[in-house]
Amino acid sequence: MQPGRHHGYSSSSMFKIRQAIVFVVTFMGYASFHACRLSFDDAKDSMQKNSHGNWNPPFTKDFEGVMDGIFLFTYAFGMLFIGSQLGDRFDAATVQSLALEVMALLYFVMGASIPLFDLHGKAFFGALWAVNGLIQSVGWPTGIKLMANWFDGAHDGMIFGIWTACQCTGNIIGAAYGDYVENNNLHTQWNYWLPAAQAAIMGIVMFVLVPTYPKGMKPTPKQLKKTHVNDGVAYVDEEDDMDVIKNNGNEGVGLFEALRLPNIVMYGEYLHVLKV
Repeated sequence: MQPGRHHGYSSSSMFKIRQAIVFVVTFMGYASFHACRLSFDDAKDSMQKNSHGNWNPPFTKDFEGVMDGIFLFTYAFGMLFIGSQLGDRFDAATVQSLALEVMALLYFVMGASIPLFDLHGKAFFGALWAVNGLIQSVGWPTGIKLMANWFDGAHDGMIFGIWTACQCTGNIIGAAYGDYVENNNLHTQWNYWLPAAQAAIMGIVMFVLVPTYPKGMKPTPKQLKKTHVNDGVAYVDEEDDMDVIKNNGNEGVGLFEALRLPNIVMYGEYLHVLKV
């Protein structure tokens, strides 16, 4: 349901405060995903040169390239089939908070693997980075869903435009961590542990402070008019004709249903060009 529908609560000062909390926490939550993601780039040179510890082998320039490929492939796969679905089929705030905690654990293990556990196997690091790609794919879809649930269409262009700066902010934070490690001559593992600590903190904050829906505004089938769409069921809101696809009782939509939504393919091509 759109927050604006419940005028009494949505116009209250408490609701505005909750909106501000959701904005800041989801902003910093996704920034934490990017800060962790950048840590591998920050550590590459140190790992190749064995500046602090015996990281090479296996972390040669070629293997670091393989690690990048593993991450990008699993991240893309996760965005299509895992990360984009979990936030719809389960509580989005809980999913993102758990993803932040798991990611924090992954990056702690990455940093501790050689100096603490003396692990050097390429298969181990490849598997670790594949899981990392899947976990990272959860962050963006769940963050978008939380923001959409808490902000109606009145100012969403401006609000979402500002919110998407979380990606750049995360990159800046990640780069700052890398500079801090280098300037203070810290060991390579701190490139991973500092953003991991941030992710762990934000996961707890997300779980405690961010509900998936504003109070009393979660859409339910009782409030919606039922129609059939392909093999699933669509519930169409009788007040504003907002479609909420319900496949076998779940809130999420499948990949092909999503591609049929207006402008989805066009926005995908925009992002493709930007990334190229």
